[in-house]
Amino acid sequence: GGVVVVSGGGAESKIGGWRVGGTAMPRLHSIMRALAYLVLLALCIHLILSLVPTLRTGLEDYDDGSTAIGTSPLTAELCQYLELKETGAEGVVDSEEYKLKGMAVVFRHGERSPIVKDDLSSHHDCAPFRDQDRKSFKDYTEVVNSSEFARFLKVDKEFEQYPLHPLTSECSPGNLTAEGALQLSRLGNHLRRAYKKTELFNEENRLDVKVVVSPYRRTFQSSVALLSSFLFPLKELVDEVHVKYSNETFHCVDAFCVCPPALGWRLEYEKEHLAYFLNDTSELRERTQRIFANIDSTKASDDPFKMMDVLLGRYICRRHPLPCAKGGECVSYDLFKEMLMYTTRRGAEMFNAGNSFISARLHTAEAQAILGYVARMGEELKERPHTNRIKIFSGHDTTVGPLLRTLRIPYVDFPRYASHLVFEVYHDRAGNDHLRLVYNGHDRTAELPFCGGKSMCPMNTFTRFARSGIFATLGFSNATQLCDPTLTPQPHNAYV
Repeated sequence: GGVVVVSGGGAESKIGGWRVGGTAMPRLHSIMRALAYLVLLALCIHLILSLVPTLRTGLEDYDDGSTAIGTSPLTAELCQYLELKETGAEGVVDSEEYKLKGMAVVFRHGERSPIVKDDLSSHHDCAPFRDQDRKSFKDYTEVVNSSEFARFLKVDKEFEQYPLHPLTSECSPGNLTAEGALQLSRLGNHLRRAYKKTELFNEENRLDVKVVVSPYRRTFQSSVALLSSFLFPLKELVDEVHVKYSNETFHCVDAFCVCPPALGWRLEYEKEHLAYFLNDTSELRERTQRIFANIDSTKASDDPFKMMDVLLGRYICRRHPLPCAKGGECVSYDLFKEMLMYTTRRGAEMFNAGNSFISARLHTAEAQAILGYVARMGEELKERPHTNRIKIFSGHDTTVGPLLRTLRIPYVDFPRYASHLVFEVYHDRAGNDHLRLVYNGHDRTAELPFCGGKSMCPMNTFTRFARSGIFATLGFSNATQLCDPTLTPQPHNAYV
């Protein structure tokens, strides 16, 4: 089905001689003929619409609260359209009582093209959708290509040949789009505004910045975009930033977090993930396989995550109509929402199923590095109280998701483009340190199961979880035991 708006205002027909109670009754036949013509025209329009099933805008599925561009609030959130405003609870505390001393931000890269190798030739460019955003992207590229930015940004040798920003001339599988870069630039602007007047940027203290990026062009370019608006405008406080290369998607660059089996566990998890779906007897599985197997761009996608990846990267976020199968059955926004609800439920079930799946062990292995770095940041702030600290991790949904999973924070699986998890470390007037957790702008600190519902989590409690509690939930004492494939997990609910 489609949406057709027929506007019939502004024209006025005068039928001369017609007067109620007058002598022009013969004109009645002309009016009746005109009405018959209008009825016939309406029937023709209805017939045409019934024969054009490929016209879909999303309004037929989500007509409540839809945005000006005609999509649902759900897809606008997942795609992070640039007309959305970046707001959030970052840094929103009693500044008289609490002084911000350190923060770590972990984020997923911005919008990208699908990972699945696909013919993207019909996508004439990967430029932003709106003219004003095209101009913003042009301005952005001028900033990151400037000699001043080159002096600010230093990178590991592995990144030296990476382009600083995405191309707009073409879309390529798995790579960042121009809108994806602007999403992280928007986030950087928000973080700068949120923290600029806090103790974090106190000119009397030194500021230590660490940036770690996974080995992909899309994550490198996302980190560049965030830095260009977050710290580059504060050059008087941060004159240079070095981007460190991590060969892992979970950002381990030190011995304490090394976990050699993690990559194999990730592959095993994805196989279990697919088998879980293929063995499902629900109507959803039958329907999705029937439709997607008959669409050229999705016929190679057998898992819901891959199906949704194609839908977002090729259609929804690029603002193209949703596809239809060769038999005429179309993908709908309702179906997309059902798939997202399914993967969210399935991910939680697999994680909580103990040894039935590899999920809990994998997610713990992928979360322990960044949690360990946040705990280490707390210790560094105590050892060097006149050095504030910022840690930045540019990664993937498989970076953000495991952190949320092990912290027991419910989330939509998969995390949207430019999802961000912020850890804030505060020092209070009594000399105590506290941790605050903000996910996509929402304060989630009170949900941490080891913090007793407090809005400010004692830093030592968080550190104990990061150093031992995260492993204790699987019956291990440390990362070495967790990553020893000869040992069998013994899951339980002890957090500390």
